[in-house]
Amino acid sequence: MYYFCDNCNLYYNEDEIEDCLIDYILDLVEYDFNVKKYFYPLLAEKKDNETKQIEEEIKKLNQSKERLMRVFENGIIKEEDFAKDYEFIEKELAELDTKKLKHLVLIKKHLILYIY
Repeated sequence: MYYFCDNCNLYYNEDEIEDCLIDYILDLVEYDFNVKKYFYPLLAEKKDNETKQIEEEIKKLNQSKERLMRVFENGIIKEEDFAKDYEFIEKELAELDTKKLKHLVLIKKHLILYIY
């Protein structure tokens, strides 16, 4: 079968077109395979480390919040100081949760891009 090109006014054999496209498609498949094999694990590991770091910061802040509650219950600090410190910790936790969610969304987007 032959295809006619309107721009050049020439006929092209289907086999020649197919050969060119197959080479191009095979190159793309090979490139995709190499990216998934070598770069995907590196990027996934990097993203996991950042998520772990955020989780560690959240854990530390939760421990600080628990210590603050115990100190307040024992009457060591005043209610005003407790409220100020507690509000600060809650604000930091909210920021870290937001950061973690954004980070997880970015990870998901990157993984989808590298898979496809």
